[in-house]
Amino acid sequence: MNGFLQVFYVVFSAVITTLAAPNELLTFGSPILGMIALIPLFITLYNSKSFKIAGHLTGLQLFLTHLLSSFWLGNFKDFAIFTLGASAIAYYFFGFVFGNYLYSIFYYTEKNNPLKKFSVSSFKNPFTQILGFASIWTIYEWFKMTGWLAYPWGTLFMSCYKWHTLKQICSVTGVLGITYLMALFSSVVAKGILLLPDVNKFKANDISLNSYKLTAVYCMTLFIVSCAFGVHEYKKQPKVAKEINVVMVQHNGDSWKPNGIKNIETSIIETEKGKAELEAQGKRCDIAIWNESVLSLGWLPDALDKIYKVFPRNIPFVTYLENMKTPLLAGGPAHEKGDNNAQNAAVLFGKDGSIVDFYGKIHLVPFAEEIPYANTKIVQTLLKSLFGFSNGWTSGKNFVLFTITNAKGEEINFTTPVCFEDAFPDLCRALYNTGSDIFINITNDSWSNTKSAEYQHFVVSSFRTIEHKTTMIRSCTSGYSVVLNCNGDVIADMPLFEAGHLSTTVPIYERSNTIYSRYGNWIMAPIYLFIIFFFIIEFLRMLKEERELQLAIQKLYEENEIDDENQ
Repeated sequence: MNGFLQVFYVVFSAVITTLAAPNELLTFGSPILGMIALIPLFITLYNSKSFKIAGHLTGLQLFLTHLLSSFWLGNFKDFAIFTLGASAIAYYFFGFVFGNYLYSIFYYTEKNNPLKKFSVSSFKNPFTQILGFASIWTIYEWFKMTGWLAYPWGTLFMSCYKWHTLKQICSVTGVLGITYLMALFSSVVAKGILLLPDVNKFKANDISLNSYKLTAVYCMTLFIVSCAFGVHEYKKQPKVAKEINVVMVQHNGDSWKPNGIKNIETSIIETEKGKAELEAQGKRCDIAIWNESVLSLGWLPDALDKIYKVFPRNIPFVTYLENMKTPLLAGGPAHEKGDNNAQNAAVLFGKDGSIVDFYGKIHLVPFAEEIPYANTKIVQTLLKSLFGFSNGWTSGKNFVLFTITNAKGEEINFTTPVCFEDAFPDLCRALYNTGSDIFINITNDSWSNTKSAEYQHFVVSSFRTIEHKTTMIRSCTSGYSVVLNCNGDVIADMPLFEAGHLSTTVPIYERSNTIYSRYGNWIMAPIYLFIIFFFIIEFLRMLKEERELQLAIQKLYEENEIDDENQ
């Protein structure tokens, strides 16, 4: 395969991967495209001539996938150089490293084979190549979801949103189980395409053909078992133990304009409309939910006395809190007493208008909310000269479990992942295991100005409900504001980029500790063991072949010496 064709295959793979996830053309993506997205990449890496070439090709695939699927990061105003530019370059180098690991699967099972000379009957192990490729790709997506630079967008599991039964395996394996299945299918098909030209040369007992058949059966069996389990789980919903009546507000403000007072006024108006709707149905509003950073006029709790007693002028926020007699969850800057750094927080106000508690966002956006060495003078000076500010947010320290009571007097415990925290399985698992009955996410994605950004965030977060068989409320500045049940299905929603409210009754299921709730990403253990075992076996095989080659050379040398003496 020539260089131009290899690049074309990589670009094609990036385009398919992008279209598989939610995008501007396919609102919720395509599972079918997700299943075939890695076929061109597999074929390209198989035909690569060196680790270096494989690394560059994989880097290009990840670079393009990130640019095409997350182009809206360029709308993050002055931060675009970091959010889109720097991240795209990082993915190129990230891909170079993983490309070498992916190529090693082919190199050590087939290309580095000095004795067999690449003949059809040479040592070819489709089982190892297919499972190795799928395993390493799953490790890659696990890295995308883990750590400070985590960003689980542009992933294979996102493409599975519309397959309501298959994605139920998340309660056991998490989203990485879906990734593995998708990558495995691509690998099986790709290897089949590569074997097809030589199919007439295979013997009935050929190791390659038999190995491929067994691998294909393994893949089909996993899909069948996963789908059967999904059907069972989808039909078997946990019992609804409690209910809460909520009013969610979407004020649809511009993140880059100083509309703090207007945003609060809009939120107050929409809240009262929602409460009136519930009262007309004979229901009491148990909690009103505003979104991230709506309270932007000052740091809480100090701003309650200094700013919010006065603003908005027509009805000061403090006065409204005292009169509404309903708990309110809203986003805004907050800080601990004696701490001079603000946290991006979800703040719970009680029925009397006082602050009950707040949760500071723990996983901050790299290079936007949290900047390395931002406390040093040189970095602060640089930030001030380039962007007009000298510091970012400070990270929250603790997981906070909030509690309210519904109209029946029943306690409802909830946790509040802020913004893109609902995209991280490990963080949400930690929140759930505090005793949470429901996730309430507050988000501000309005700056993206694109539908795909809103739906991508929603799709990534929707898997949290399946992982723990719980409910999630997402109250967003401009969308996608929804209520999700324990199967990841939307049971109530609001249109994008419109100011409004949603008053609805939300089911609270009996808490259940799923396998994922207990053990998290346990699936990575067997995947890592397989890869480690593979490299150990291949290393030992290489040593054996090297010894055999040395013995063969020595034997040939001795035979030549005998011939010379006879002559």
